[in-house]
Amino acid sequence: MPKEKKGAAPTEALDKKTLNSDPLQTFLFRVVDYYDKHRKWVVLGVAALLVVVLGGVGAWQINRYLALQQAEEFYRAEKLYYGIQVAPAERKEKGHQAFVAFVESHSRSALTPFACMYLARMAMENNQSEEVAQWLTRVAEHGKSPDGLVAIALSGLAKLREDKGQWKEAQDYYKDIPDSYKDLQLKGQARLALAQNQPEVARKRLEELQAMGRESALSNDAAQSLLLIP
Repeated sequence: MPKEKKGAAPTEALDKKTLNSDPLQTFLFRVVDYYDKHRKWVVLGVAALLVVVLGGVGAWQINRYLALQQAEEFYRAEKLYYGIQVAPAERKEKGHQAFVAFVESHSRSALTPFACMYLARMAMENNQSEEVAQWLTRVAEHGKSPDGLVAIALSGLAKLREDKGQWKEAQDYYKDIPDSYKDLQLKGQARLALAQNQPEVARKRLEELQAMGRESALSNDAAQSLLLIP
């Protein structure tokens, strides 16, 4: 077991490890970066899904047009956000306006949760925590959000509450994380327990996370974090 620095509280060393990494920052940026690398496939895939879901014998051509139109509008918003020929401030402002317009025009689209994630990221970059919470709530409550986005949004909302010392509200958000992302739930609950000076609860959650093994990319982090809990 590694030795702690003299005079350091047990949780101080742990805070420097991945257990204390901000899920809002880490996972929110990760999903947007992942989406950026695969955005053409995602946009076309969701467009095809919209055609299937909305498709009917008499209205197939209309629904196909609407689905492709949404995909094109979303892609245009992305191009504005990632524009390389304009200043960063102007790029972000135009991207923000385009994504907001998309959400307002296509509130029920399967692409809307992704647009909300972009808007949450931009709000986070500007330290606008209330706006971050609003967009993440839209993602979590949207009926067409994939489980992965829901888990990320709920983790971010929990972390925002946690930072304000609102333990019960944070715990409620963690409990609502889909079962398919149990590891993200356990990691958040362990960090929350440490914030409340409950090392035994944190240990239990980390042991559960470690037991997931290859099922979770976070299991190795849990093993390392357990070494730092007295």
